[in-house]
Amino acid sequence: MPSPFDLRAELEKEKVLGEAVIGFTVSKEGKPEGIKIVYASNPELARLAGVYVAKMVFRSARTGGSPVACDVEMPFFRK
Repeated sequence: MPSPFDLRAELEKEKVLGEAVIGFTVSKEGKPEGIKIVYASNPELARLAGVYVAKMVFRSARTGGSPVACDVEMPFFRK
């Protein structure tokens, strides 16, 4: 998983401020799929957040002990 510090450093380097919400599905294998911008006050923040999410690995949701896909919305902000 990428370090949150990496994203923060990129946002600081680019002087990006604003808010964004990234939507995606965590697959049964824990990989983000179907990444989309749900909301963005700054398109560059949304773009960088989407790149960050694409590199993440999650623990999949479970139903009855079996892994299942799960829809997620993840907020990002920098003021």
